[in-house]
Amino acid sequence: MSRLNLISLFIFVGLLIWISFFQAEKVDRIQKGTLSLFSPFIAASGHISDSAATLEGEKLTYSEMEEALTRARMERDRLHLEVLEKDEILYENNELRNALQYKSRSPLNLMPARVMNRKPLNWYNTMIIDKGAEDGVRPDLAVVVPDGDEAALVGKVSEVVGPHSSVVLLLTDEMCLVPAMIRGTVEEGILNGERSPIRNQPFLKLRYLSKECKIEMGDTVVSSGIGDVFRKNLLLGRVREFKRGVIDTEATVIPTVDFEKLVDVFIILKASTEPNYSPETVDPSSDSMSVSSRP
Repeated sequence: MSRLNLISLFIFVGLLIWISFFQAEKVDRIQKGTLSLFSPFIAASGHISDSAATLEGEKLTYSEMEEALTRARMERDRLHLEVLEKDEILYENNELRNALQYKSRSPLNLMPARVMNRKPLNWYNTMIIDKGAEDGVRPDLAVVVPDGDEAALVGKVSEVVGPHSSVVLLLTDEMCLVPAMIRGTVEEGILNGERSPIRNQPFLKLRYLSKECKIEMGDTVVSSGIGDVFRKNLLLGRVREFKRGVIDTEATVIPTVDFEKLVDVFIILKASTEPNYSPETVDPSSDSMSVSSRP
């Protein structure tokens, strides 16, 4: 036995002999104090033992662990979908609230409509809205969304296909031609959609500007109001780049409208006091409802 152990033994025996001379009450207090001092360590030891016993009793096989992991992943995906759905509902509610506020303060005669259907193959060509012949919709009415206190052009009604459904030819389609101008100048041209190799980056082309036109990157492009379809000063987009040719200038324009997120739109109705407009009843079965356009 080492000297240190021998000394410890003598000290321990001495303490026992010393405590034996105490009265019973003092010995009891010393025992209670010792137990109180070491009780957290005793409890922790017991908890560790119980946990180890539980783990030993619930030992899972590899297949059971795989199944538990699969269930956890499915629950995670379910909760993620719930969050996405709630975010989408919140976004739509905010958009609808903003749209209704815009309608109340806009000087235009607007009819609200909702997008019913869009096909992936012609995502930037056409869409179906929930307003049709019985709602007073007819071809060549402009379709817009609010952008602050202004209206941004989405496209035009190309075909009324039912009592409560119409096809909208989008601004990003090649066949949607809009007389346009650079805001703040007298420069005018024709704007239409342009095919893009990148699906989620549609752009527009503004052609037939004069060779010496005053144009800068970032300039705002609006409708010029020429013709009977698109009224003046509808927002179209901003100039991304331009190129001066031999006889004219051509500009690439980024559209104002986010065509990925179209949900609620407005149809600009022509007032009865405007020229070239006469109220008429549209027969849904009549061939006069349809116009030649891209489906």
